[in-house]
Amino acid sequence: MAMELDITIRGDADVLAALRRLPPEANAELRDGAGRLAQMLARTARGLASGNRQARAAARTVEVVRDRFPTITAGPEKRLMGSEFGATARFGWYRKARYWDSPARQYRPHRGRASYWFFLAQERRQAELRAGYAEILDNVVRKWNA
Repeated sequence: MAMELDITIRGDADVLAALRRLPPEANAELRDGAGRLAQMLARTARGLASGNRQARAAARTVEVVRDRFPTITAGPEKRLMGSEFGATARFGWYRKARYWDSPARQYRPHRGRASYWFFLAQERRQAELRAGYAEILDNVVRKWNA
């Protein structure tokens, strides 16, 4: 299972209903624009993941999803969770007794719901994503609704 990050828009059901009335070319144009924003978001997420080995490995799984909203995925979720939110315990082979006295950490410290890289990318680019998507929507509606 992969984690997914997309931009939620108030009234997105209404927006999608209105977009269904436009020709398929308009939706393709919208997907292209959303894809460009998603590429920017994916680059940001990968850049934020550079501080830790597990995060770098997980960042290699970040992919852009072709959708009408800017969407990226990363996964599998099992690999992401420790790199994204940290951990308070040891897992797998690192849980064996011979590692109990090791001061090294398998994952960064757990910070509750605070993100280290994947969701942090969206938080940092939120204003830019909203403005860019609003512009794309305006252009599509203006061009295809005339």
